Amino acid sequence: MKYKSWKPEVLVDGKWATNSLRFATAEEAFGSVMALRMRWWVPEDGRATESEDPVNYRFVDGRDVRIEA
Repeated sequence: MKYKSWKPEVLVDGKWATNSLRFATAEEAFGSVMALRMRWWVPEDGRATESEDPVNYRFVDGRDVRIEA
């Protein structure tokens, strides 16, 4: 299996959850998770996991930036 992107995931009530954001690198996805955790106190943990979805976001200057198709 060849992975195309990385997705941010948060642990909420003992379950991992994600959204539609997909990044080119694990570092970008993890940065997105950490920025989210600074704004939202509900997540217990965060991680970046591999995904087969196409990249649709970049993480720039602490913000998620949508890549226009």
